[in-house]
Amino acid sequence: MSTSTPGEPRSVSQPDALSEHDLDTAYAQLSTTFNHAAANADRRTARDLYARQSDDHL
Repeated sequence: MSTSTPGEPRSVSQPDALSEHDLDTAYAQLSTTFNHAAANADRRTARDLYARQSDDHL
């Protein structure tokens, strides 16, 4: 088993290239996840604001 020395190039195996379709699919799933999280945060913020305003009027 040989080891490379600093400055000596190492051979690194590259993963298989992703197809454009794979990238589009992954991006769509990722954006859906982030959009869902942002929508939930917005909904909670609006709900909390409404609850505070309702409590102030009681």
